[in-house]
Amino acid sequence: HRHIGRLLEAGGAHLDAYYYCPHHRDGKIAEYAIACDCRKPGRGLVDRATRELGVDAAESFTVGDRWLDIALARNIGGRGVLVRTGYGADEEHRPPDGLSADRVVNNLIEAVGWILENVGSEA
Repeated sequence: HRHIGRLLEAGGAHLDAYYYCPHHRDGKIAEYAIACDCRKPGRGLVDRATRELGVDAAESFTVGDRWLDIALARNIGGRGVLVRTGYGADEEHRPPDGLSADRVVNNLIEAVGWILENVGSEA
């Protein structure tokens, strides 16, 4: 996180918080082997950020390399960007029925560019 923070700082940006879900219903640690609303595509972590940081979920963008990330965007009423890095190149060709990304891009830099062009718009 410190490394990412330094890279962002060099570009004049920062992250307000990191959120993660420790749960997985098939996990090996009993206390965390549960279904929860904070695991994507559930909106629990976004709801937490909304409370703690004043984030407007409907004005937010979700960027990820899996369709679960795009499903999260839909669940919060925001927009979703699928990146082809990581799993994204394979995922792009297997969208779940009824789910589409607002934009598919090659990498995080392209995602940021598209987001900056669309902040405040209903694109």
